[in-house]
Parts: sequence; C-alpha cells; structure tokens
Amino acid sequence: MAAESHSAGSTDVVLPPVSKAARRLQWMPDSVGMETDLARAPMFAAGSSASTQYTLPGPIEAGSLYSYAFSVTAHAGWPTTRDLLVLSDLTGRYAKMGCPESGLVPISGRELCRAAGYPDGGGWQFKEACECLMRLRSLTLLHVIPLPGGSVSARVWGPLDAGFLQSGPDGNSNVRISEQLARLIREGRLVYLHRETLHELFRRDHYAARLWTFLESESFLTPFKLRLFSAPEGEPPEATYVPAIADLLWLSGWTRRRKVKERVERAAEVVHEVDPHYRLSVEPARQPSMWNLCISKNEHVES
Repeated sequence: MAAESHSAGSTDVVLPPVSKAARRLQWMPDSVGMETDLARAPMFAAGSSASTQYTLPGPIEAGSLYSYAFSVTAHAGWPTTRDLLVLSDLTGRYAKMGCPESGLVPISGRELCRAAGYPDGGGWQFKEACECLMRLRSLTLLHVIPLPGGSVSARVWGPLDAGFLQSGPDGNSNVRISEQLARLIREGRLVYLHRETLHELFRRDHYAARLWTFLESESFLTPFKLRLFSAPEGEPPEATYVPAIADLLWLSGWTRRRKVKERVERAAEVVHEVDPHYRLSVEPARQPSMWNLCISKNEHVES
C-alpha cells in the first residue's frame, strides 16, 4: 500500500500506510489503545489534585525513558490518569476507524464522558471531560529515541491538535489527534488495553490503573525487576531505560521513601486483584533506601 499524503499550505505531509498492528484493534471490540511510548512515559499523575499541582511555565524532566530525560511542558495542568483514559479511548477509536488521514475522531459528548470515567454523562461531567482534552491539547513532549547504529532522534510533539465540541452531553464532537500520534498509531506502535479492566482499576485506584497500563506495554516473558527509585536517597537521579516506578506514578516527590514503597504495594495488590495474570511484590534492593518491583506474568491464568 502506498503512503498517503495531504497538503497543508505548500507542505506535503506523507503518512505511513496502516500497519497490521493498527488494524488489529478493529477486531478487538473490548479494547482501547495507547501509543507505546506514552504508555511507558512518566507523564500521567494520579490523584484528584494532580492536574493543578504541576502547572509550571517551563519544561519539567519527569523522569527518563530509553536512558534519556523525558521532558514535559504542561500549559493547562499536568495530565492525569483520567486523561490517560480519554487518550486511550481516542487512540482506539482512531485505529478502529482505519486511521483516517484527517486525524478526526468523531465522539459524542456522552461517549467522551464515559471515556473519562464518568458513566452518567451529566453537564458537569462533560465539562470535566473537556478539561481532559484541554490538558492533552496543551502538552509539549520532548524525548529521545535511540536509533540503530548508535544515533538518536529527538521527538518534540503533543498528542492532540484540536477539539470541536458541542455543548451538552449528547452533542456531537470531533477531536483531531496530532499528525505525529497518527503516524505512530499507523506504524503500529500500540499497546492494547482491555477497556473494562482499565476502568475497573481506575475506579479502585488511580495508581493501579497507571501501573497496569505501563505493565501492559512490556512482555515480561520471564520474571523481572524494576527499580522503585532511579538512585539511592541523596544521590542525583540516574537515567534508566524505563522510568523508575516512583517517577512513573509521580511519587518521587514524596519525602518519605517508605511511604512510596507502601503506596506502590497497595497499587500492586489492586493490579493483581483485578488482573490476576500479574503477580507483583516490592522487595528490598542491595543498596540502602532502594526497593525493586518484582514482576511475573502468567498468560494462562483466567481473569
């Protein structure tokens, strides 16, 4: 299949053909999607006040990804786990539509509310769901992608371009995802997420929902350990290939590391209860003030 192109003024933008991995979502009615790097990145904060805690004018190094700093500028409030729900729904809809060149994703006001975890779709819920779109639209992300041969590329982008929203929960709306996100979805850089599992985790524990989304982006064919913190207490952060769990969950700012450990343990318990494929535990590491999240996954367990 030839790559598609469209004109924006005098500039031609060529999009890659739609991959089999992207088309796969068309046959997964119970699933949504998330671009792989966004599922792994330390950019979605849990907690009800998370969106207002980290609104700063300049970029924040939120952690690391692929052993380089992952920087976020959040002009309208830090993205939350609820925003993750909305973005996964939009990603899934775009892929199931066949990845249209326009990037437009039709979605009603009520569907947008449900995507944001509001089952009733009332007026104030529509406002809250629109604020999810506003935060996602305002994001600027900077991260480095390793390339074959030892070179790297820097990607500066955001997930959404615009939203066209009719007032009221039943109004028809369109959201336009960004060209870069459309490109990545078409290439098949996707994590498939079971919608009901994601929303059940969100209802029970926002931290568990964020942790599970990250876990689903990895294969874990054998038991694996991930650092809770990127470096021992009092030492500068170290760049890691995947984010330290405290960075991923936006817990690294807590003053007492043992409280972070306990919070991760609670989230891990909820993940196992909702998705018993995962067995998770937090174990001491060799260095002081350091722990590992120990992960094993059994694909043969019935949910």
